[in-house]
Amino acid sequence: MAANPNILANLKSYVGDKTGKTFDGDPPTGGDKGKGTPAAKPPERIPMFKAEDPKSRRAYLDAIVKKYNLPHGYGDTFTRFNEIPSSSEADTLTSKELALKMAKASGLPPSLLYSSAMVEGMSGLYPQILKGSKEESVDFSGDEKYPVPGFRNFGLDTFSDAYPGLVKKGLLPADFNKRFIKSVHTNEQNKKVNSANFDSAEAGLQAKAAMMKDAQDQFNAYAAQNKIPLSDRARQFFALAAYNGGPGAAKTLLQEYQKSGTLANDAFLKTRPAQSRYNQVYDNVMQRFSLANALDSEGYFEPPPQTTVTSK
Repeated sequence: MAANPNILANLKSYVGDKTGKTFDGDPPTGGDKGKGTPAAKPPERIPMFKAEDPKSRRAYLDAIVKKYNLPHGYGDTFTRFNEIPSSSEADTLTSKELALKMAKASGLPPSLLYSSAMVEGMSGLYPQILKGSKEESVDFSGDEKYPVPGFRNFGLDTFSDAYPGLVKKGLLPADFNKRFIKSVHTNEQNKKVNSANFDSAEAGLQAKAAMMKDAQDQFNAYAAQNKIPLSDRARQFFALAAYNGGPGAAKTLLQEYQKSGTLANDAFLKTRPAQSRYNQVYDNVMQRFSLANALDSEGYFEPPPQTTVTSK
């Protein structure tokens, strides 16, 4: 899906440190009582939709899309937040719980890990009515023991090849081989790749988190070796760029931004730098950032969980 040209305008609050956030039910924060500085007002959040009301859900999505200038096709990122994936009987955690559980292992904030997973296919693990059909369907690998397709639902094109190295680095347990089976696919470049099918959405997200952490660690080592200082947000950007476009794309973008001076103060995150052959990688990463910004701004990972909706 092509990047929405307006999403960059909504990332200012997502770049750098954020303090004093409040949500529904929280008292205003900030201010100085001694000096009369006004306290910060809680952000206005869009009221949550009613889970069993299609009109309420549609109205909620329309409001989210309008407020954050998001592509409508990413609505599942918000509406599936408190649902349990239907792809496997082994799954018992909601999307939020899965993201929180795997965020530390990925080196990314839970909102960014979750948005990346949903954009790259995790949304297909929840029941939906496809065009031309009257019945709900869920992505299925064709294997009852390993029903979750890592290639289609998590963007894990080369997981089977990467797995031994991930175990060696301590990013996955040695017995994780019981959670997946190798699956060969043809990628967008018409090349055969060794992906995997997983026994659950949880295992798929765990594998994705490990590969993202590996990409981030490798890139951090490269930046340190070349004495290139990066903010935490910049590290997250290049980790996603390496995962989405490969380490070569991430390094090229880093070199371009360093040369143009847009690494300073994370300027490249606010406005896309000059034309690059990896502009699509940039746009893909910024889509994830934009969704994460909306999730954080609406307080998805902050307030008490909403009522869980089991989609099985």
